[in-house]
Amino acid sequence: MKEHLNQLKNFLSGITSILSLFGLIVGAVAILSCRYEHGPKIAPSSTPPTSLPEFPWPPRASAFTKIPTPYLTNQNGTSRLKDAAARLEGALKQSGYGQTGYYAVPGGFALVTRLEQFKPSGAPADELYRWSQQVENPRVFSIDYLLTLLKGKVGHYRVIVFVVTNDFFSQESGKRVEVGQAANLAIEGANVLPDSVGNLSFTDDYSCTALIYEFEKAAPDQPTQFKNNCTLLAETHLQKILPYLEKQK
Repeated sequence: MKEHLNQLKNFLSGITSILSLFGLIVGAVAILSCRYEHGPKIAPSSTPPTSLPEFPWPPRASAFTKIPTPYLTNQNGTSRLKDAAARLEGALKQSGYGQTGYYAVPGGFALVTRLEQFKPSGAPADELYRWSQQVENPRVFSIDYLLTLLKGKVGHYRVIVFVVTNDFFSQESGKRVEVGQAANLAIEGANVLPDSVGNLSFTDDYSCTALIYEFEKAAPDQPTQFKNNCTLLAETHLQKILPYLEKQK
């Protein structure tokens, strides 16, 4: 009897060992299956891109003007390109230009606004039409309304580009920007200025130039065309932005 009990005990012990081994095998298979299904986990890169898209250079704008350096630099201490960028962004946001894009130019950067419709006076179009290429309907008996009666319904559009660089440029052989490209410049630019550019010192050989790219739709059935020369002065196009830049001085 005792011998039979010992045999039964050994048999049960063997069964227990087999079940334990089977459990280990099942667990290993499950782990391998999970890895095969989902693939190895790759840690996301912690290094953001540092290069900016290239702006068409040298430029060929419809008009341009220099921005006074004191509007963009610190009066006490060293100024960097990121200080100028912050002031430009601040003035643009206060003027209603919420979407802007950064581009690379030799020695610095360009900050580009959205394609904007404007009134013949240079003021932005009413908000309903400001960011649309649908030609604005002027208020009845306004000056714009009278101009429409005389000249027909004309659409006026612009892109404003602030270029901060220590590079000399001439517009004689500059690259034009057509309206299709202009409409996408702001959205295709970088959302921030990378440190590789922003940390450069704003030395005396740096300057800021505002470029105005103007476009006109002469009639409803005509394409929108780039204008080689602005109807208005560049300063008139900047009438909403310059006061905010001056306040930050």
